Amino acid sequence: MPGYLCQAARALLGLSQSDLRELSMVSKKSINDYENAFSDLSEGLALRLRQALEGQGARFVHGDGATGVVTGMARSELDRRSRSPRKNEAPSDRP
Repeated sequence: MPGYLCQAARALLGLSQSDLRELSMVSKKSINDYENAFSDLSEGLALRLRQALEGQGARFVHGDGATGVVTGMARSELDRRSRSPRKNEAPSDRP
């Protein structure tokens, strides 16, 4: 799993780097450096990140010239997990 897919999966799941650190037991600096292509991770650390993300609902796909990440969560679950204050407001609270 390349670092950009780790970042994409984390964003889709509404997880911060700190959240992923807690789930995977990989340091936040290592996650940041990996996602921003500053460094590579050992196979063991990359596997821990992948397992943590998959445990939260991410599915990594590869084939037919495409590589990506998807989630099987309903939109309401994704909105609930969002860190965006606007998404966490009730619809009646929005302007």
